[in-house]
Amino acid sequence: MQDDANIADFYDIGLWGYCEGNSTDSKDTVSSCTDPKAQFYFNPASVLGLSETQLEEELGSSMKKIMKVYKAVSKWMFIAYLVAFIATCAQVLLGVFAIFSRWGSCVTTIISIVSFLFTLGASLTSTIMFSIAKGSLGSALKVYGIEVG
Repeated sequence: MQDDANIADFYDIGLWGYCEGNSTDSKDTVSSCTDPKAQFYFNPASVLGLSETQLEEELGSSMKKIMKVYKAVSKWMFIAYLVAFIATCAQVLLGVFAIFSRWGSCVTTIISIVSFLFTLGASLTSTIMFSIAKGSLGSALKVYGIEVG
């Protein structure tokens, strides 16, 4: 693996990117964050300065499968949140028409359902994905003294 001097103490992964930083005296200090990127997924190989082959050699062949699934699910999650956001905006705009007609109420209801379903789907996906990632990556990285939390 890469020299420990270049590895941050923690990585805080989000929907648009990640931040890294160091911990001193029980205080976390963020040193840098990536620029926001659509359909972002955290790639430990590039962050640690390794090739995919090196990462696979270090952590085993199952790591490649895990990362492939993680990348696909991350993209789905981003798209689901985006659709939910757009549907919510449309719902607010079209809600005005619901006051004046039954068709407006019908359309607003349909868009509300779409917004809810995509928000629910994206939220469940992120919860499940990060729980599985914590379990599978946590056990694979534990031998290197890396805690996934």
